[in-house]
Amino acid sequence: MTIPTPGWRDQAPCVGDYLFDAESGADAQMAARICHGCPVALDCLEAALSEETGDSNNRSGIRGGLTPKQRVTIARRRRTWAAAKAEAEGVTVKKPMRGPGRPEAPCGTQAAYDRHIRRHELVDDACREAHAEKRRKQRARDRGPAPCGTRRGYRRHRQNGEPACDACRYANAAADRRLRTTGTTLVLA
Repeated sequence: MTIPTPGWRDQAPCVGDYLFDAESGADAQMAARICHGCPVALDCLEAALSEETGDSNNRSGIRGGLTPKQRVTIARRRRTWAAAKAEAEGVTVKKPMRGPGRPEAPCGTQAAYDRHIRRHELVDDACREAHAEKRRKQRARDRGPAPCGTRRGYRRHRQNGEPACDACRYANAAADRRLRTTGTTLVLA
């Protein structure tokens, strides 16, 4: 983040122009075109990013050539980069709160995975593993227990660390044979 040049507003060609209050349509496009040729567009954008807070509902108009939604995206990315930089330097960063008095879910949980996805952040390994575990449990709940005499039954025995029964071993061997000969473990009709 850079600090806007003092007196930059005096050099801006847009001061008092109604076009810059528009957020969409032809007026907004015209305002953006004017901004792209402006000598102080970057100073204007930096001032907007430092003055505005929250989501696009708390921002209005074209500033620095960008719409409120575009400025929200830049502000989010800067916060993410700043947090990553601070973490890399070993600086302790105060975690943002969720709602009144509720801390964010720690990494390694499904809630943290959802937060990363929602904010378009990189998903760390702990959150990815938590999500995979949730999916595994969900699939197991949806399918029910794997019956003996099937390849799934063989895998269930192996996951539980128990010896596979004869029916499951035969089913697994047959599926392996089908995979080598036909390219699929499914029984073709």
